[in-house]
Amino acid sequence: ILIVAPKAEKVSGWELNEGEFVKDAFDEFCKNYSVDRSRVFIHSYATSGAFAYHLAYRFRDRVRGVAIAGSPFP
Repeated sequence: ILIVAPKAEKVSGWELNEGEFVKDAFDEFCKNYSVDRSRVFIHSYATSGAFAYHLAYRFRDRVRGVAIAGSPFP
């Protein structure tokens, strides 16, 4: 299992405009490691759930699933 865990710029959490940062971090990670692209998912907790769904939809060519804990479906 390989985990990429980028950190939001602000303590208050992710903002929608930070999606490119997460995509770029993932792409850079994939340059250095062998990644099975059919097994990539996003995990999020609490208030970042909406951001995770946003990323999964926006980058659906890279993401195969979403695992959310403690956050309602927006």
